[in-house]
Amino acid sequence: MLANHLSLHQISTKYRITDTLILKWKKEYERFGVSALYEEKPRGRPVKMKKQKKPTQKQKISSDPYQELLDENLRLRIENEYLKKLQALTQKDKGRKPSRS
Repeated sequence: MLANHLSLHQISTKYRITDTLILKWKKEYERFGVSALYEEKPRGRPVKMKKQKKPTQKQKISSDPYQELLDENLRLRIENEYLKKLQALTQKDKGRKPSRS
C-alpha cells in the first residue's frame, strides 16, 4: 500500500486476501513493527473448559476415612453384580449347543 501506491481494494484483489485481514496486518505493523507479523498465533477455537487435575495422594489421605470405606463398599458391590451376571451368561452359553449353518 505504502511502497506500491496501491489501494486497499487493489491489493486484496491482487493477492486474493480480504480487506479486513490486510487492515489487521497494517494495524499490527504500525503498532508493534515488523516483528508482530512474524509471531506465531495459536490456531483454532480457544478452549473454554479447563482441564481438571487428578487428585493427588495427599488429597486422598486427607479425605474422610468413613467416606473412603463407603466408596470402596460401593465399588465392591458393583464388581460383585458384574461377576454374577458374567457367571450367569457363561453358564447360559455352556447349556447351548453350537449351531451349524
